[in-house]
Amino acid sequence: MHRRASNTATARPCIAERRILRLTEIAHRKATNIATIQAKMSESNAQKLLLLRAPEKLPTLRLFRRNVGMGIFDGRKVRFGIKGQCDLYAIVDGGRHIELECKSIDGRIKPESPQAHWRDWCFAHHVPWLCLTEDQGETPEQTVSRWIVEITAIPGSTPKP
Repeated sequence: MHRRASNTATARPCIAERRILRLTEIAHRKATNIATIQAKMSESNAQKLLLLRAPEKLPTLRLFRRNVGMGIFDGRKVRFGIKGQCDLYAIVDGGRHIELECKSIDGRIKPESPQAHWRDWCFAHHVPWLCLTEDQGETPEQTVSRWIVEITAIPGSTPKP
């Protein structure tokens, strides 16, 4: 029969206590992550905050983060995505697709860049494309709230009843 040590300072926590500690750590980390994202607004953090807020504010639209680049897997170079593709894309109930490019206050799409070519391809093929930019003086919450309004203004971003 196993007994717990009487000295609580040296006793190992039981499985239930370890689970509670772990869940508390995770909850604290999530709260800290949201606070950090809100405090340090950057293009990447704005995307993260939008991805966190979108399910509640845009329930008929699902946002996805798109990764473009190259990685080495099992010693082989593997490319994923197409240079210039948008940071995020959305699929609306019913299958409508929307491309979303996020830019910081100073971020710009340079002419003849892969991003400009992707934007032009989207326009030529009637794919909704939107550049979401941060505005000077906005809080992160204000920026994301404005972005949500801009996304809903795209025709087809909300399914027809």
